[in-house]
Amino acid sequence: MAGRRRRHTDNTEHERVVSLDTLSRMRDFEDEIIPILQKALREGKSREEIEADPRVHALLAAKQISIAIREQDTAKSMAAIKDFRDRTQGKAIERTEVKHKYEALSDEELDALLTSEAESLTDEGTH
Repeated sequence: MAGRRRRHTDNTEHERVVSLDTLSRMRDFEDEIIPILQKALREGKSREEIEADPRVHALLAAKQISIAIREQDTAKSMAAIKDFRDRTQGKAIERTEVKHKYEALSDEELDALLTSEAESLTDEGTH
């Protein structure tokens, strides 16, 4: 019985330590991060400007690390981190540059091409 009671006491102590540690982190967040965010919002700063603050950046990095540590499966971990980034930073935007096949033509050449196409459409309509 003494072994069981000792294990129960150890678990209770561990739970207390974890609770106190969590409470301490919450107070740190409330004392340090919340004022930074409030000030930045009052000043109308963008998300990028807010994230540039080293303390906020460290918090975001710590969150990504905690996600990676909790998940054993690397693929799931990366997907969770990507999801976190999408929610906090927005999804990445793919930009492509489209080049039109007629962009190298001069205005005169374009006019001639359009006139020719218009004439062919008119010819098709009369047949």
